[in-house]
Amino acid sequence: AVEFYNGLSWQPLTNSITDQQITPDGINQTFTLDQSTTAVGIIVSINGTLQSPGSGAYSVSTNQITFAEIPFTFFFLC
Repeated sequence: AVEFYNGLSWQPLTNSITDQQITPDGINQTFTLDQSTTAVGIIVSINGTLQSPGSGAYSVSTNQITFAEIPFTFFFLC
């Protein structure tokens, strides 16, 4: 197992990759994430365009992601 030393003891290094898709409602710009993270700990794609951490497009605090602009909802008419 891979471990790291935190200055006091050896700790197991565990990472998990999850996929979470947010469905915007056209009103809210803050959404709850499945787990706590940081802005550099996630990959954010808006309509297929990757957003860089620190770009101002979003911010993350524990398990909340806040977008700079309210994400739009999309309606497809046939």
